[in-house]
Parts: sequence; C-alpha cells; structure tokens
Amino acid sequence: MEKPRPGTLSSTCPRLVLFGDKWATDLAMPGVGGVRAPTAATIDRRRCDSGGTTGRFLRSLRRLQAPQVRFLRSETAGIRRFRAGLPLPSVVQEQVRAAARGVPADEGMQLVATFGVLGPLDARIDGAAVDLGPPQHRTVLAALLVDAGRVVPTDVILERVWGTEVSDVPASALPGLHAVISRLRGRLGKDLLVTRSPGYRLAVEPTDVDAGRFRADVAEARRLAAQGATRQARSLVVGALELWRSDPYADITADFAVREAERLLEARMSAVEFAVELDLALGLHRALADRLPELVDQHPLREGLRASLMLALYRSGRQAEALSRFEQGRELLAEELGIDPGPDLRALHEAILRQDPELTAADALDDAGAAADAAGTATTASRDAGPIALHNIPAALTPLIGRQDVLLELDAAFAAHRLVTVLGAGGMGKTTVAVEYARRRLTDGVPGDVSGQDPDSNPGREVAGRPSTPADTTADTTAAERTPTPGAAPAAPDGPWLVELAGVRTHDMLISAVRDAMGIASLPDITALTGVLGSRETLLVLDNCEQFTDVVAGVSRELLTRCPGLRILATSRERLGVAGERTVELGPLDAADARSLFLARADAAGVDLSDDPTELAEVGPLCDRLDRLPLAIELAAAQLRVFSTEELAGMLRHRWDVLSGGPSHNLRHASMDAAVAWTFDQLSDDERTAYLALAVLDGPFDLESARAVTGTDGAHLLVRALADKSVITVLPGRPRRYRMLETLRTFAGSRRSDELTSAVRTRVVAWVLALAGDADDELRGPDGRSWMQLLGRNDAAITAAIDWAPDDLTRLQIATGVFWYWYRAGHAAAGLSAFAGIDPEATGAPSRLAIRSAVADALLHYLAGDLAAIAPALQRAGALTAVSDDPAAQAYALCTISYFEASTGAVADALAHAGVAQQIAMAIGSPQRAAEALQSIGTAHLRAGDTDAAAAALDEAIAQADACGYRWCASSARWIRAKAAIAAGDHGPATRALLVVALADCIADADWTSWVVCAVALARVLDGAGDATGAATALGAALRRGEQIGYDPGAMDPIDTGVYLAGLDGHGDPDEWAAGLERGRSVDPARLVDLLDTSSMA
Repeated sequence: MEKPRPGTLSSTCPRLVLFGDKWATDLAMPGVGGVRAPTAATIDRRRCDSGGTTGRFLRSLRRLQAPQVRFLRSETAGIRRFRAGLPLPSVVQEQVRAAARGVPADEGMQLVATFGVLGPLDARIDGAAVDLGPPQHRTVLAALLVDAGRVVPTDVILERVWGTEVSDVPASALPGLHAVISRLRGRLGKDLLVTRSPGYRLAVEPTDVDAGRFRADVAEARRLAAQGATRQARSLVVGALELWRSDPYADITADFAVREAERLLEARMSAVEFAVELDLALGLHRALADRLPELVDQHPLREGLRASLMLALYRSGRQAEALSRFEQGRELLAEELGIDPGPDLRALHEAILRQDPELTAADALDDAGAAADAAGTATTASRDAGPIALHNIPAALTPLIGRQDVLLELDAAFAAHRLVTVLGAGGMGKTTVAVEYARRRLTDGVPGDVSGQDPDSNPGREVAGRPSTPADTTADTTAAERTPTPGAAPAAPDGPWLVELAGVRTHDMLISAVRDAMGIASLPDITALTGVLGSRETLLVLDNCEQFTDVVAGVSRELLTRCPGLRILATSRERLGVAGERTVELGPLDAADARSLFLARADAAGVDLSDDPTELAEVGPLCDRLDRLPLAIELAAAQLRVFSTEELAGMLRHRWDVLSGGPSHNLRHASMDAAVAWTFDQLSDDERTAYLALAVLDGPFDLESARAVTGTDGAHLLVRALADKSVITVLPGRPRRYRMLETLRTFAGSRRSDELTSAVRTRVVAWVLALAGDADDELRGPDGRSWMQLLGRNDAAITAAIDWAPDDLTRLQIATGVFWYWYRAGHAAAGLSAFAGIDPEATGAPSRLAIRSAVADALLHYLAGDLAAIAPALQRAGALTAVSDDPAAQAYALCTISYFEASTGAVADALAHAGVAQQIAMAIGSPQRAAEALQSIGTAHLRAGDTDAAAAALDEAIAQADACGYRWCASSARWIRAKAAIAAGDHGPATRALLVVALADCIADADWTSWVVCAVALARVLDGAGDATGAATALGAALRRGEQIGYDPGAMDPIDTGVYLAGLDGHGDPDEWAAGLERGRSVDPARLVDLLDTSSMA
C-alpha cells in the first residue's frame, strides 16, 4: 500500500476510527475513510504504524449493531484493552455509528502528535520531528507534558519553570509565559495547546507521551502475565523498555523535571525486575545467571534483583554462588544502611540452603489463549444471575480537581485490604473521590490487581516462577502495575458498582440497594446475594454509610467472608469497624487545588476572574476561610454571578446564608448548613454537648484541653468518637492534638446555648489559671521541655482564657504565669497584647505577682526589639523589689535587672545586683536563680572587656544550669560564652561546639528566639574561621526562622548580634554567598548543623 502523505486519508484501506488513544477498525466496510493501516490480512499479527504512532492496537468490530471487541493478539500492546466479548462503552458505540453513517473521508480526522521524554525532549506531528525552539520553550512544554491531557494551572507552570513558589516568581514571568505558549502553539498547532481555566492543557492522551506509553505497556504486560500469557507479557515489557532513549528529560534541568525523572527511573527499574521475573518463569535462568551479575552490581541495594540472580544461579546448578550473592548483599546492607536483608530475601536464602523443591524451574507457561479458555469455565449460574450492564458508574460531569494523592493512597490500600473506607467531614468530597476512583477502575480492572492476592484462595502459588512472598502484594510499583499471579484466573469483567445508601435504614434495604444497583434479579436474602457474587471479582462502592454503620458493617463482613473476589470501597463520616478495614482520611484540599476548584466553578457560573488581578488575589484567602472544603468552595463560587470575592468574604460571618444553592436532588449537599446538620444529627447527646463545647476553642487543642472544656474525665472517649465521626481532625505528633474546621465551629456557635457557652468559658479559665500557676517554675526546671510542648499544644486555650478572664487580676495571673513560654517561643506580640491595659497596682496583685509581671513586661519588650520600653519596666521591678520581703521574688527580679545593666555597660551595678541574687539563690536553695545570676556576672565581665573572667563565670553558669536541668539558661550561657570567645578572636572548634550544643537544646525545647541568635553567632564563628559558605548557610537559616516568628535578632541584641549581622556581608564570590543564603533559608532548622561542615565540632 502506498503510504499517504501525513495528515491525509486513504480510501483504499479498511475504515479506521480514532477514539482518543484507542483505535477501532471495521474490517467489513473498507473505503469509508481512515488513516493509513495494514491490510485486513495482517491486522491480527502486526501493530498499526500510522505516522510513527506504533504500538496502538486495532480493535475488530464484529457486528456494527451490537459491537463486540475482540482482543487481537500481538507481540506488543500499547493501550489497556477492553475485555473479550464485552460491548464497547456507549460513547464509543455512538462514534462508530456516526462513522458508519458516512462521515466524509476527509473530515473529522486529526493529525497525530506524539512526544518523547524518555531521553531529550522530542515532539512529532504525524511522525515528523518538530523544532521546539530554545531551552525555555522546551522547559515550558516539559512542564505541560508531566500532566499531559490535564489542565495545568498557570501558577503550577510558573513554579515548575522558575523552581520556586509562585509568590517569589517575578512579575515579568507571567507575560513571558504567555509569549512562550504562543510560540509553542505556532510550532505544535493551536488545537494541540489550548487555554483552559486556570491554565493550559496539552490536548493529547497520556499514552501519546512515551512515558505514559511505557507505563501503559508495563501495566498491560502485568495483566497478560496474570492470565498466564508470559511470553506475550515479556515481549511487551521488553518493547516498553526499548522506548527509552537515555535518561528522562535529559535536556531539562528544572527541579520538577529532575524529580519526575527520578520517578521514571524507579519505574524503569521496576519494569526491569518484572522482565527478569518473566524470564525466570520462561525457564531462561541460565541466560540470567550470566547477564544479571552486572545489573546487580550496578544496583546492589535492590533486593528483588538480587533474589532473581540467586534463583537463576541456583536453578543453573550454581548453589554456592547463589549463597555467596546473599552474603554479599547482607554485608552491603549492614555497611551502607545498618540493616539486615528483608524477609523475602532471607526466606529465599533459607529455601536454597534446604534445597526446597519449590525452587525448581517451572515449565514455560502457555499463552493467553489457554488461560482465557480456563477462565471461561466459571459457573454458569452466577453468570446467568448477573447484571445486564457491566457497571453503573456515572460519567463525570466535571473533572476531578486535586485528590490525586488520595487516589494513589486508595490504590495502595487495596493492594493489601479488601475493605477501604474514605472518611471525612460533610462537604469534604468523599463521594466525588470514591466515584472517580471507581471510574478509573473501568479500564484498569479490579483495584489493587486482586487476582491471586488472597493467600488462602491459591495456596502455594508461584509469582513469575518463584514462591510467593508477602512482598508480592507490596511491590515497589503502583497498584495498577503490581506483579499479578501467572496462571491465576483473570478478573471478571464486572463493575465497579455504585450503591447509594441515602434513605437506607435496614439490613433488607441494604441488600435491595446492592441488588438494584447491580441490576440483579430479585433475591430473597444475603445468602442468595453471596451466591451470585461468590465467583466474581468486582468492586462495590457503598456511599454514605454513616447513617447506619452497624448494618453496613454486618453486611460488608458477610459479603467479604463469602466472596473472596469482592472489594468494597465505602464512604462515611466514621469507620465501619470491620476487621481488616483500612481507612483513608480525606482532609481539606491543598491551597493550589482549592484555588483551582474555585476558579473552575466560577468559570462554570460564567465568571472569568483571570482579567481581574485584584479578585484573583482574593481567591486564595477566601478558600482558606472556607476551610478549603470542596462543597463550601463550590457553593461560594456559584455566588460570583451576583457578588464579588470581596463581598463574599465579608458575608462569611453569616456563612450559612451564603453557602447554599447546591443541587436540589441532594438535600445534604444543597447547603453547608445541611451538610453539617446531617453530621450533628448522627451524634449522641453526650457527643453533641462535647462538640458544642470544644468548638469554643479557636485553634488546635490536646486531650488535657478537651478534659477542661468538656468538664469530664471521659473526655478521651468523646474525643475518639468525634474523631471517628470526622467532627474533629487528628493532627500528627506525640501526644496527639486535634483541630475543628471553622465551618464546624461556626455551626456549633449557632446551636450552642448561652448557658453552655458561659459554663465552658468558666471551665477553660479555671483550668488555664491552674496551669499558669505552675508554668513559670516548671519551664525553668528539668521538665521545661515537656512544659514548652504542653503550653504550645494549648496555645489556643490560653489565648481564649485571657480573653474570657472575668477581671484584670485573673488576666495578670495567667499572662505572668505563661510569659516565659511566649518569650522562648517568640510570641512577643501575644504576650504584650495579654498585658496591655492592665495596671498591676490597681488589681491588688501580691508582691511576687507584681514583680514577676514587671520582669515579664521588660523581657517581652526586649524580645520585640522595643528597647525604649525596657527601662520603665525594670525601674518598676526594682522599686517593687526594694520594698518586697519575698527573697525568691527579689532574686527573680535582680537576675533580670543585672543582665540588662550588664548589657548597657553599667558593669558595677550589674555585678553588685547579680552578686546579691546569687547569695539569695544559694540561701533559698534555687540553683536556677544561681545559674541566672552567674550568667549576668559573666555578661558584665564581657562588657567590661575581661573575657577571661567572663568565660569563668559563664562556664560555672553552664555547669549549674546543666546540673539542675535548666536548659534555657544553659543554652543562653553557652551563647554568651561563645560571644566572649568571638570577642577574644577565638573562632575555633570549641567555640563552634558551644553553639552546636545550644542549637540542639533549642530545637528540643522549640525555643526559636534562642535558636535564631545562636545561629547568627554560629554564622559569625564560621565566617571568622574562613568558611564563607557555611556562614552564609547558617545566616540564611537564622534570617528565615526569624521572619517566620516575627523576630528581629539584631533589634533585640544590637550590641553583639546586630554587629554580627552588619559584618556578615559575604566574602569572595557574591553568587556563592547568595547561594549559601538561599540554601540556609530552605533548610529545616533541625538539620542545619548536619548540613554544615561540622567535622571539627566534636
């Protein structure tokens, strides 16, 4: 056949119809139109080669009126197949019929575009290479190819191309991006690169990109292997590996491309391991025994490859070499990672030692035909009782935005579990996610590739010629690509099935709902239902289970027990409580996805915000106020026809009026009020009261807060129940903390009585007041670390108690008790706000409280950098101390007064007051005060220029603080001791070691203000030692953390830290200095020391 010109049609070939990435051909009706294709006689044996798009299968349509698809055998395959003997989807049928009605041969056909990323970026139109232009153009195209076929928001493209947060991208970047897109359109065609809010879409299928093609081919190969077609599977996976030209994205240096390349390289290695397993199954162990050693040496930590090599050697009669390879791997893992080989490798080693007969090489497996014939022997009765339809999953009205991580988590969950429940609060989008997951299974088969995963259903099975192990179900691949069991029956072409449970209340109603959803003839009870489902491998989606979880749990348990091929995906606001249940919790959308969803729904309402930068900028904050709940976002965006984003934001204080107007067919989603009310109505009386009480807290809280707020020792049971029902969110950490969405808090406020509100506030104030009474002393003792964490977990309750305090004296008691926490955590503004407007004398505060409040006032202004306000506070503290008869309060004040006197150069006064404080501390047995006094003495000597005396006093302060567990004083004294060393010109290892220890203690205590000044001092030391890169890194980390907590170390300590900052202006290459600063700004504070060259710090 003469090859037609690219883009033209041939009227002499069989008619060919293109559906997305799938091809179909009607062999009975030649000449109707099509793209170049082989003759009918060769279709069964060769793949189509049309303009370079190799690897696509042709589908034979046997009857036009009832089109059936036959899977055509070939040595390669590029798309997921329809199962043998099943009707095409209705949309495809309509396209075929339209073509059959006589679509002209020169209409409706598009040029075929393909892209390559498995090597340098490559683009081809009908096989002809496209010049993609300069590197920036190629990078933009690569940013789109990562999500080929999907809309990529403009912000995401900018972040990928610039390698930074969109807020840091220069203003000129957006017009530049538009220009690049325009030029790419000129090269690729305007229909291929289209504008779709909120960004751009490359109008191709994922398999039009070689990386997508590679993944699809590997998935298809695994599917073939599951049916016993091992030779075809091997041919296909080898063909997939041949798509690789070199390293992926080889000519794209952007960070996103590097990350994507790493993922692809890992997928390639997984495919290589799979190919090796297929070779073992085909009896090619002798060839592998010669070929694999080099590959294992290149990837020595991949235990799968090592296991295959050991098995190949053993089957080749080289048992000693197989055992030697295990020992090499064991030694390498111990040296490199400090771990032992995994259980699979150990099990294989033991099997080789005992010469297990199961390790004997298997005969080559038959091809797909035999497996398919065997699969067709399923019981006729079950087939006859089955549904007419193949699934009842509705087509998507709008594309899913976000939640890709959740879909992947569901895949992983189904790899090991047969019941997975998606949990989340009302309006979180549980149904949307579950239905989308089911929709994607329509072409992928049963979730998690269930065939052969039940160890009881197929004992002693082999996976690619070796004994199965637990790792076979948790391989390092996605669920759609997991290694199936060769020889196992293929999954039946059945489902998924969506079962709506709204309105269902009883066991019999649930059975009827399942029966009706699946189109099954009338069944009297669950026994009959399990008889029908027993031989099927399918997925049931049970939606909205929370209204009667006990009934759903019972039915699910019985179905799963009797039907080994069944998987259940449930959506609920609480777990079902069935053994083996895996839960996947749905939280708010991330910020980018929330913004994209809002813009998409605004566009659907006929409102385009892209031309209004002001409104566009308001979308993100508005979504945050909506808790990034999908339902709330959709309801709010629909109001944009009438209100601006600014007006909507103002209306959210009456959010129930605004967040309405949802679908009339779904009353629970018609408004946010209805969605939350549904949850509220499902709670018990005690749970409702606890929910309403906990909603008074505006921020995270812990179990202790919950006990105080609810006023019951059984708070842990109520917290667990509310978490199970998605009323509160569990935050990670030890111990756990909890949070309630603002939407749920607002609803509670509308339902809570004034009496309950007053009672809850009274309980909170009383609890926080008791906590504050112990806090200051505990924070300065050996338990200071745990108290910093305790107060941090309950920051919201503390703030609320200050607001709700009945009088100024109570406010003063709470604020004075916790100020040391605020000081160390860097919360200067919160502390100063708490003290604002309180006159301690007018409250009648006792001497100790008045003195401590004056000290707190001075230190919080010091932290804020307001040096002018320190002196009046210190004068008040001094006056109160002079007339006080409380020695502990006197020592408390004199330590602080002497420190500031030393810092301002009043050395004699500082030494005198610190000396008195030290004597009092020794007399009352307070090592904490004694350590503070010594710190002040050391500071005074430093200001006097006597660095030796300063070092001696500070070393003693460190020793006393370490001995009594007063870590803040120990860290502070080390910092000042390092400053004394810097003043003496000592930038050596001992000085650096002081700061490294101090930084570690600050991290452990979450003492961020101290951490910042220590990091600046470390930067100064490294700079003095000639390590400009290390200095820039430490400085960048300090500046970044200071910005995050609103703390200016130079303003707080202008004498030393301010001088350090002024002198740290870089050395040598300014670009290297800037790079070091940026490196420091991106590092986790806990990893700063590890990042630096600290080899001499020990």
